[in-house]
Amino acid sequence: IAVGMALRHWRSAAVKRHAQGLRRLSLVVLVLLIGVILYDQRSDLMGEIGPALLAAALFTLIAVAAGWGVGRLAALNWDDRVTLVLEFAARNLAIVAVVGIMVLGRVEFVLFGALFFLVQVPILLLVGAVAVRSSERSAAAPGSP
Repeated sequence: IAVGMALRHWRSAAVKRHAQGLRRLSLVVLVLLIGVILYDQRSDLMGEIGPALLAAALFTLIAVAAGWGVGRLAALNWDDRVTLVLEFAARNLAIVAVVGIMVLGRVEFVLFGALFFLVQVPILLLVGAVAVRSSERSAAAPGSP
């Protein structure tokens, strides 16, 4: 994240020029990272996959609900509320991984973080798809700007 922020600050024109390639590169690196984690932790994965997937799904759904609730309380519009929902879930994943590794010194949290990510992706893609569909319907409705 820090490298990306630094690049955007000091080389913003280059980042804009190569934005699509950089997004693809980051996706490839993320997929490789998840693959390495799953491979490295494969022995722990088999014994803990059921409870870990359930915990990740519940945590994600709670984070989505909390983000939505905070957005409603703050009287945010639909688009901002959806953004808050997506960010709420994603940032909590980063916190889980950092606290697990740095504070508790437990590498197993990396496996949970990877499983967490794999559970979150379909849930958050569904939330995003519903948001896009809802926005398209609103824009197509009579009387829309």
